Amino acid sequence: MALAPDGTPPASAGPSPAPGASANDRAAAAVRVVGRGSPVYALGIATRASSPRPKRAPDEGKHARAPRPAPPAEVRAGAAGRGKVDRRQQILARGRDVFARHGYHATTVDDIVAAAGVARGTFYLYFADKRTLFEELVDRFFTRLAMAIHRVDPRDPARPVEAQTRDNIRRILLVLLDDRPMSKILIADAVGVDPSFDGKLLSFYDEIAKLFIESITEGQSLGIVRGGDARLLAYFTMGGLKEVLLQIVSRGWQVEVEALVDTIYGLVRHGYLLAPADG
Repeated sequence: MALAPDGTPPASAGPSPAPGASANDRAAAAVRVVGRGSPVYALGIATRASSPRPKRAPDEGKHARAPRPAPPAEVRAGAAGRGKVDRRQQILARGRDVFARHGYHATTVDDIVAAAGVARGTFYLYFADKRTLFEELVDRFFTRLAMAIHRVDPRDPARPVEAQTRDNIRRILLVLLDDRPMSKILIADAVGVDPSFDGKLLSFYDEIAKLFIESITEGQSLGIVRGGDARLLAYFTMGGLKEVLLQIVSRGWQVEVEALVDTIYGLVRHGYLLAPADG
């Protein structure tokens, strides 16, 4: 048998693989043809052919994305809490609009949930009944209004009485005109809900009147406010403001706040009559 140039015996020629043979059959035929000691075999041809490529897992490859980590528990809890607050605020806001439009007694829970776009069950998660919602609306508005009213201090050397009085009138107007539906509810619709609620309203107005009475009484003692029943003057002033605001919010009048402040202060400062006293 003749030797190959490198001294190795020639490989025996085996039969060629049949058409359609598998990769393993073709690899075996290649080994028989080239021999295991040949450079071709050393390159790994047979190895690659006889070892099928493993299948790639679905999430492998250059376009695969790592799964997003779940948000921390406190983040999820915060988002859920904000959702509840937003939903509660939505019911309050829509309830306010319905009460202002129909009045307390004519409004039903069905009216409120329809306006808020929530189910009745969702409403009762936050409020026991329509009165509970109504009371919270009024309490919140009471708080805003009370914070706007400051006691006038006639002895304050840094701020004249006129400036303090004008500031009070302006703050009250801004609160009431900023939320016209609640102003209508407070002035026109809150009275007559039930005896307990009427008592709450009277207590609120008594607290506001107390501020007026104290300021009027001190002004009278200093000679800068005309004499008279301080309580009567206080409630007369409050009644005038309430009626003016009721007409503005009920009729949808557009007003210029500073002009309104000037007119109301002029009435407080000078009264109506300019004619000299008789005699």
